[in-house]
Amino acid sequence: VVYGGAPLNTYNLNASPAGLTVQSSANVGCLECRDSGSQPVVSSNGNKAGTTVVWALKTPGNGGGSITLYAFDALNMGTMLFSATAGTWTQTPGTAWIGGALVSPLVADGRVYVPTDGSVGVFGLLP
Repeated sequence: VVYGGAPLNTYNLNASPAGLTVQSSANVGCLECRDSGSQPVVSSNGNKAGTTVVWALKTPGNGGGSITLYAFDALNMGTMLFSATAGTWTQTPGTAWIGGALVSPLVADGRVYVPTDGSVGVFGLLP
């Protein structure tokens, strides 16, 4: 979970006799800059090397707005593979603001599903 104000980071760990050490890291910036946080999801194409992807959502601030879906290369988080508007999230007047709090994408069968306000955005490769 990436909490408000914290960037999405990746760390390569090296197992050694001294324990785990960080070899390198990459910072892709703050995707969720409020208190609610973001829940990245990792997917891959079976056991094929180089197919690991980190999916994350950026949800709107108070008042609602667009939800953005991001995909990053898990081996180099500085490489954005994809970015698109997935839908909107609005605030119902007179209710406490929950925005897109802790909304996360779901990856299954080669598709990415994103919960939005009253619908689900679906992303995948064209046949």
